[in-house]
Amino acid sequence: MEPLASAMKYFADDFKAHIDGKACPYSTESTAALASSGGN
Repeated sequence: MEPLASAMKYFADDFKAHIDGKACPYSTESTAALASSGGN
């Protein structure tokens, strides 16, 4: 299966949230916290 088709199959809700909201629905604060914690 093509990588994009596979991603859209398993993460359709995430793609829809990005498209409908016209932005990333995940806050930059939580992304920064995740990055600084090493992803744990």
